[in-house]
Amino acid sequence: MRQLRPYPTRAALDAMYARPHNGANWWEHRLRADLTVAFACHLLPAAPVIDLSAGDAVIPRGIARGHTVTLGDYASGYEYVGPISETVQLLDNSSDAIFVCSETLEHVEQPARLLYDIRPKCGSLILSTPADDVDESNPEHIWTFSTGDVGHLLAAAGFVAAGFVVLDLPSYRCQIWAAR
Repeated sequence: MRQLRPYPTRAALDAMYARPHNGANWWEHRLRADLTVAFACHLLPAAPVIDLSAGDAVIPRGIARGHTVTLGDYASGYEYVGPISETVQLLDNSSDAIFVCSETLEHVEQPARLLYDIRPKCGSLILSTPADDVDESNPEHIWTFSTGDVGHLLAAAGFVAAGFVVLDLPSYRCQIWAAR
């Protein structure tokens, strides 16, 4: 785990995340979202779904399989609005929910703390982040992680990995984890 840059000010965050992310125009985003949904549905039991960095909410809605979906994002538009480190504190503890943390850890100030705070809110987790990201040009990315880094962070937060996969795409390499 390597920090790429200092965490932005609240004003910078407000400018960066003025709207929820919409990946419909990027085939790589659509492929990663589809694979994340398939991976979660294969490895995790059907359950209510929580995603507090939902963006276009394709992943949590795909995983829900008829269960309730609780959504949030830094940008307005969902039930929970603001930094995930704050909105996660507003949730009740749950032993059955699936928590989605897709392309989020690389953006937060304290990734280990966030996973620790997520743990009591869910029975399982689906997580993705760039793997071994060497492109430091994305100003939104604060951290870069190897697959070993993510495995250690999950274990330290009390999760047990159910599986992971690495997706090599032309513009980036992504790791997707399922954990309980």
